[in-house]
Amino acid sequence: MATITTRSGKGSALTHNEVDANFTNLNTDKAEVASPTFTGAPLSTTPSASDNTTKIATTAYVQTELGDYATTTNPTLDGTVSGTGVLDEDDMATDSATALATQQSIKAYVDGIVTPTYITRYALFTEADTENTWVTETIPTAQVPATASAIILSFALESNENYVQISMKNTDIAERIIHKAYGPNNSDDAAGGYNTVTIPYASSIDLKWYRNNGNTVSVDCFIDGYLG
Repeated sequence: MATITTRSGKGSALTHNEVDANFTNLNTDKAEVASPTFTGAPLSTTPSASDNTTKIATTAYVQTELGDYATTTNPTLDGTVSGTGVLDEDDMATDSATALATQQSIKAYVDGIVTPTYITRYALFTEADTENTWVTETIPTAQVPATASAIILSFALESNENYVQISMKNTDIAERIIHKAYGPNNSDDAAGGYNTVTIPYASSIDLKWYRNNGNTVSVDCFIDGYLG
């Protein structure tokens, strides 16, 4: 800051040159009324919260206002969230990796997947198919639409064998045993009871059955329904 010569500081009246120098120094240090540039650490009165006037916003005011907004890291959202980044699609058709889904659309989508649709039991596979040989069974669209997410299969075995099993595989599932029965004189369909398994939808599945002693076996495999 420029030095100003005062009468009290000098102890006598100022000369014309000293007065001119004071005005020159004051003019050099002043901030313009229009578009002033401040240096150092200028201070101002902090406006009250949510002030929407033309007052100067101090750093304290800005920090207070920022506290009303969610952070980008682990944000906590209150009230109703809306905008182009929030999608309300019961079928999740956009398949966005960044947009938010509404609670209603999530519930509708999940309900559509997990609520089973049962059909008249449709026979797929029996012991007439060659033992221990993969048989490709096409899933009929008349019974299960291609839009289904999963297929509900039911199985029953009846035999004098001490072990019988049914295996399956498809484009999404590696070979695995999906039903087995132990004997002798085992029967899980004598009273009309069937075991069920739900597998991802595919247009076809490969099935085979196996017994270990060659005794008479009754094998039944059906489509009971689907999901989605």
